[in-house]
Amino acid sequence: MILFLRSRNEITPAEGYFPYQKGRQLAIEILLVIPHPNALLQGIRVYTAFLSDAPGLYYEVNELLNILQLVRLFILLRVLFMYSIYFGPSCRRIGGMYDVGIHYLFCIKATIMMNPIKLISLSVGISLFIFCYAIHISEQATSRIGQVRGFESYANVLWNVIETMTTVGYGEYTASTFIGRVVTFFTGLWGVLTVSMITAALTNFLSMGILELRAYMIIQKLRLRKEMEKKAAITASLTAKMARKASQGEKLSYLDIVELRNSTKEFRAIKRLYRAPDLEGFTLNEEMMREFSFFRSELSDLQWRQKKLNDSIQQLVDEAEELEEQSLAQKEQQENAKPNINNNRVLEYKFWKDWHPNLPPVLESSHSSLELSLIHI
Repeated sequence: MILFLRSRNEITPAEGYFPYQKGRQLAIEILLVIPHPNALLQGIRVYTAFLSDAPGLYYEVNELLNILQLVRLFILLRVLFMYSIYFGPSCRRIGGMYDVGIHYLFCIKATIMMNPIKLISLSVGISLFIFCYAIHISEQATSRIGQVRGFESYANVLWNVIETMTTVGYGEYTASTFIGRVVTFFTGLWGVLTVSMITAALTNFLSMGILELRAYMIIQKLRLRKEMEKKAAITASLTAKMARKASQGEKLSYLDIVELRNSTKEFRAIKRLYRAPDLEGFTLNEEMMREFSFFRSELSDLQWRQKKLNDSIQQLVDEAEELEEQSLAQKEQQENAKPNINNNRVLEYKFWKDWHPNLPPVLESSHSSLELSLIHI
């Protein structure tokens, strides 16, 4: 532990191996680790008649050491919390920024907030094993003096622990020894803490988040709007009915007046609920405006992306048209170059015919033959 604390810069090398601040904690842990069953203590008995137990009731020293060594599991939990992410140097720096002490209680709170079901299930399972084993050993001494109280079976012990932890206490099995009653007391105390943790976790699980609460408020506002429209239509129809009777000279009945009055009251009540701000000033119109602004920003983003895509497509089309124009220009140049080559060949033929009038007539109809003849000449 000293090396761990030095790695976290909680103690300095000048404080030695036993600093005053951590000395008490280290001494307590040493005392908790020392108790351990030993073969040299086999057969040594401890009588507890002076603790209001039955005469002749005794425990073996190794049995008491077995009960005491169960406390080591809490040391294991402390070590696990020490190496958690909520106990590291970065968390300590963040805690110093907000003047929050980063200790084991903070680690427990953070772990419960992050994984409440997992932590509660683990704690309940471990505590059932610990208390069942402790009560079984503490009440096993009664069977040696002929008092059978049902704690010889682990099933009965488990049922007794569950009754005690849930604060039910039917009373089928009760501890009769002093040590058994002490263990039962701590079992009930731990059960109250566990039940409160389960209640808090269940409450957090069933409570709505901010976004869920906003959705719920919008649904309620829409429901109130529909009811308000319905009551407004009923009120308007009753008013028109009474106006028609008044125009015809008929006498208005008391029931019609009461019905119109009640409908008007209901309409005003629903209108007040509809316009009342909820959730720290939350109103339906503000939420709708917020949603519309969000959709407007998304729409503008999509329009910008579409414009950018259209520009890229137009650039590709322009490049394709330019390449097509270049290919057409190359084809035209090639077609224009072919007649010039033929004209040059005709001129060469006439030149050679003037110098050699005895050329064969076949050369007049074939340029390829002309080229061959010229090569031979």
